Amino acid sequence: MMAGNKTIRKFNNPNWKKSDYYVYRCNHAYQNRMCTNRHTLLEKKVEEYLLDNFNALLYQRIVDIELQNKKVDNSRRIAQIKKKLSKLKDLYLDDLIDKNEYQEDYRRLNDELNTLSKDKIQDTSHLKELLEINIKETYEKLDREQKRALWHTVINKIVFHDDMSFEISLI
Repeated sequence: MMAGNKTIRKFNNPNWKKSDYYVYRCNHAYQNRMCTNRHTLLEKKVEEYLLDNFNALLYQRIVDIELQNKKVDNSRRIAQIKKKLSKLKDLYLDDLIDKNEYQEDYRRLNDELNTLSKDKIQDTSHLKELLEINIKETYEKLDREQKRALWHTVINKIVFHDDMSFEISLI
């Protein structure tokens, strides 16, 4: 788990101007030496990667969600079960099945219906709206807190590898 860290440096220039820069690092490695991961990752590099690849990452996430939605589309099966429940009720009311058989079949069908209803289809409209904006232009207008809020709403996790590469998965 990496955490953000702010560092202030004086750069060797005519004005000896101080400059802030932000890095991600493992706090356990730097504060209490409990971790061997002493690599740091510049925030600028992560931002550049995100801005350059934002649309591709977002498009891939939309495709993944829509593929998952196709697997989850249970509307036909849910309609069949509701129809069976209606027929089951008619059978019971017409005295063609007894109460125990009705309760057993009703419980089984209702459990199946509840299981299918739990698998929700995810909405991708908000992600498609993000694809339509010019992220680089919009991002430059944001302050630090707004940038942070943006990334927190779209990024699930960033995995940083030993070879200084990283993977980003969107929510």
